[in-house]
Amino acid sequence: MSLTNTEKFLIHYLSEGKTSSELKTKDKITIDQWDELVDLSKKHSVTQILYRIIRDNSQIHAPEVVVKRLRVHYLAAVERNMLIYNNLSKVLSILKNENIPVIALKGAYLNETIYGNIAARSMSDIDLLVKKKDLAKAQKSLQNAGLLSDTKKIRLDLHCEITHGLNMNMERIWERSEPAEVAGCEIFVLCPEDMLVTACIHLSYHHLFKFSGLRSLNDVKQIIDFYNDRMDWAEVVERSSEWGVRNSIYLCLLLAQDFLGADVPGEIMQRLKPHDFVSDKKQWALEQILSDEKREDRNLSQYFWKLFSDKPLREKLKSLRQLMAPAPESVSQQYHTVSGTFTNYFRYFTRLKQNFTAYATVFYQICRKNKKMRRRLEMEKQTMEMKEWLKLQD
Repeated sequence: MSLTNTEKFLIHYLSEGKTSSELKTKDKITIDQWDELVDLSKKHSVTQILYRIIRDNSQIHAPEVVVKRLRVHYLAAVERNMLIYNNLSKVLSILKNENIPVIALKGAYLNETIYGNIAARSMSDIDLLVKKKDLAKAQKSLQNAGLLSDTKKIRLDLHCEITHGLNMNMERIWERSEPAEVAGCEIFVLCPEDMLVTACIHLSYHHLFKFSGLRSLNDVKQIIDFYNDRMDWAEVVERSSEWGVRNSIYLCLLLAQDFLGADVPGEIMQRLKPHDFVSDKKQWALEQILSDEKREDRNLSQYFWKLFSDKPLREKLKSLRQLMAPAPESVSQQYHTVSGTFTNYFRYFTRLKQNFTAYATVFYQICRKNKKMRRRLEMEKQTMEMKEWLKLQD
């Protein structure tokens, strides 16, 4: 995949001139390309980041009309993120009063501390981690306060695990967590090594480098820069192995290093590098990041597509169970109910109805060998193969 000059300019600016030579262009950016650059930054959810880089770098001479356009988006993000942090402060205060420990995930901590500005990075929701034993209590308290609802403009996601399907010891993650202040409240955040590895997992294994992938890749770079003196890279390798995601971490760090100039020790890259790594995998990840595909274009679960794979029957039955009857905690997160309650279990019927509506037509088209759907099936099989590789390790 060859990058357009506009894509090269965007990556160049995000890297603050530290990108690899293969992505540098000698061309000067034109007026039309400036407009394309703003549009591209919106697509990849990095408009606020681009604005601050251009505003603070005297070597970048953007047309005033472009700067004004970026400023409008930035101020809109200020307003949006202030609402999110106001909501977050209420949530954290309630949980603190209930003596429920909380770890802030993703944007909530990244914006305020890593980026140093609550509007520096786009946010669409609030992600918090609580212990499994506290999940129902936390949900009940927030529901009573009117902060846990499908109708809220600001989505709140309470998690009791970081990523489903990985060998993560949540007890040890909590033991390694560190105290911090977010939205004026004292809570916990992941230790630097866990934060870096989970950011890579979120970008690679969870989202397959799509859906604001460039923003997530920049998060990886910013975490490395912020914790440069504290990062224990041996622990990063150890955590990658323990959680079974060495391939994922290597590919993420390689992209962050080559495209955004992240400072990753060469020795660490050599230790993480898979024996079967080929440049095609790096190219695939870049194509995923720069893809035009929207989140709603992939609204069918991976568990559905696994039913048509070459996997053994036992694995297919496991996928069917995950598709139709996931854990109560997952259902409570999806429908904003209290885990373990009657309402929570009743939502299984809602889920069955929604799944039938979503999958029946697709299933019929596949059985009828619809050409478009068969192509989609082949694409999904390739995606599943890549996801399996991301979870493999030497």
